Amino acid sequence: MQHGLSDQWKGINMTVKIKVYSDYVCPFCFLAKKPLEEAVKGKDMEVEWMPYELRPYPTETLKPEEHYLQSTWKQSAYPMAEQMGVPIVLPNVSSLLPQSRRLSLATRR
Repeated sequence: MQHGLSDQWKGINMTVKIKVYSDYVCPFCFLAKKPLEEAVKGKDMEVEWMPYELRPYPTETLKPEEHYLQSTWKQSAYPMAEQMGVPIVLPNVSSLLPQSRRLSLATRR
């Protein structure tokens, strides 16, 4: 039994390309970046980050001071970030959305 690549496959570039759709203001998208980068390090892989808005304009943004975001971050985002050793704080989402929208549009050109 022969192991490894047969001669017909030797010398062929087999780069794996991963396209990641990520929201600029989503804490879970942010937290996924580091493990993905570590997973592909030293491998024949390319990661392309694509913009994706979970709450596109004109959808009203979630308010950082309201219960839903506070509890989601307290129960999920903060513990996950701490476990991963990634400093993270709940941003003022409403001030980020205009910039994330512009960034998203700029990357599509």
